[in-house]
Amino acid sequence: MNLKTKFLFIPLLFLFSFSEAQPTTLNIKKLTSENGLSDNQVTCIIKDKSGFIWVGTKNGLNRFDGREFYIFRHDENNNSSIGGNNISCLEMDDDSILWIGTASAGFSSYNFRNGKFTNYNKNNSPLSSNSVNDIAFDRNRNKLWIAYNHKGLQTFDLKKSSLDSGNYSANTFYDVLIKDNNVYLAGINQSLGWLKTINNKLNDYSDTASTINKIFLSRGNRILVGAWDNGLHEFDNNSQRINTFLFDGSSQLNKSGNEIISIAEDDEGILWCGTKSTGIKFFDLKSNTFQQKYILPGVNSRRITHLYNDNKNRMWIGTEVGLFIYDPIGNLFQITHLPVPSNSPQCKVYDKLFLLSGTEIIVSECGLFYKKSNDQEYQHKNLFYRGEKQQLFSLFRDYKNRIYVGSNKTLFYLDTIDFTITNMYCNASLSDAGFNSVVSSRINNLTQLAHHDDTVILASVYGHVPYIIYPEKKNIFMLIAESNNKDDYIDNLTNKLFIDSKNNFWICECFTRNNQSVHS
Repeated sequence: MNLKTKFLFIPLLFLFSFSEAQPTTLNIKKLTSENGLSDNQVTCIIKDKSGFIWVGTKNGLNRFDGREFYIFRHDENNNSSIGGNNISCLEMDDDSILWIGTASAGFSSYNFRNGKFTNYNKNNSPLSSNSVNDIAFDRNRNKLWIAYNHKGLQTFDLKKSSLDSGNYSANTFYDVLIKDNNVYLAGINQSLGWLKTINNKLNDYSDTASTINKIFLSRGNRILVGAWDNGLHEFDNNSQRINTFLFDGSSQLNKSGNEIISIAEDDEGILWCGTKSTGIKFFDLKSNTFQQKYILPGVNSRRITHLYNDNKNRMWIGTEVGLFIYDPIGNLFQITHLPVPSNSPQCKVYDKLFLLSGTEIIVSECGLFYKKSNDQEYQHKNLFYRGEKQQLFSLFRDYKNRIYVGSNKTLFYLDTIDFTITNMYCNASLSDAGFNSVVSSRINNLTQLAHHDDTVILASVYGHVPYIIYPEKKNIFMLIAESNNKDDYIDNLTNKLFIDSKNNFWICECFTRNNQSVHS
């Protein structure tokens, strides 16, 4: 054998499988005031052309650069500060100006070129109200549509930087959608409102979908809305309801109080529908059905105040307890929840193996998990050695398809028919080598080495020296490295063994030279 010690970093990769019949559990990141967010009650989210994410809250506007938040709050002594702190909505125009609606201080614009806010309120402008629910940019007309609470709707001319005279209705409007040259409105106690042209009378409709919370235009140009009921409603371009899809599993519409209040679409054509009290419902735009597509830990039972999908397919989820972020890049691996025994305080998974028969085997601190090719779920089994339940740390298949399992005591053969273990037999003269009972340690890594015509198994025992095992000859040897430097002390904390394409044997461990730790 050619034994060499070299500096080597080897990443450890854990793979998790999942059943397609089950909803996928997503890894999501949560940001709160502890991470620098101005307030945990998130109301609105948008991304600007520079890549910043803007987050409106009940107490301040936040600019997020991916690492930290910069907070904007009203300063009575600074006329260039934001007009109010209770942010209700955000919008971007074609000049990259950010428009900010507030719950009680009118609306503001933020010019990134000079870092200053311009404020519009009832004291300095002919606003119908200081309570702004929504701002929508109308590209065709170069205007903003300002939706108020109890005071109807006004337009703002971007070229003149002033409000147009007159307003539409005296109703409360929650949301505005611009599609082609049409303006669609979500008003209280009415169905989807529609303005064909800017000077036309607002068309009100009485319909099942009365009092709409949110209007959304899908990438396929479908108009979908959430209203004060348990349905997702679809409208045509003439503001006529053409479909209703129930999201709560019931057979008819009802006003139970749980309703869709926020909507966003991801790159897979899945509509994320945020509800008042039961988290997010997932609607497949291809099959027109609600499906339990994903599980979002910490989000499932929350009020979803806002949803925003950016150009990297990240979903930003606003709630009353903080901001959640789903990033597809961080979800390249799927997660399966194993049937961990209730009496196991912890059950860390260490390794997984696929057999030729299709059976999957997983080893963990709380025993063995296996799933045969025709099974839907994993089964759990405790393995015992000398009457003691084993913690399993490594799993390996050699050239002859023999399966080895390393535990907190020793190394075993694994019978993959009935999932039983047999300990390795070795020369009786080596009984004092500690291999049959690696006390307070674990076999954390296994690999194999070609040596003449034999298969040689190498076992790394954390806290002990590595072992060389000849299964055919039933011989086991301790591997004690020697150093030419008398000041070197070889450590016994081996982390990884590796055989490269030239049959070189690498050991990743630590030794001491002149009282300094050196990795080898």
